[in-house]
Amino acid sequence: MREEQSWMHKQLLMQALVDILQVTVAMTPHIYGTTIDAQLCYAAGIKDMLERHFKGEDFPEQHYIVKEGQLASQYR
Repeated sequence: MREEQSWMHKQLLMQALVDILQVTVAMTPHIYGTTIDAQLCYAAGIKDMLERHFKGEDFPEQHYIVKEGQLASQYR
């Protein structure tokens, strides 16, 4: 039963991600005109954030723009 719940939870998370990507086009990183190195950097950052999210880990403080509804301290 526990394994089935885990599988269902992962499926729901993946469906939510698909829904977000289809609906919130404004959040898609615009990489047209950037170098391959910059695109690789963006991809590595996104991969790191997704891996941390699925492991239940916090993001590094310097990566936040908004946290808990407030502008992150480095932008105030």
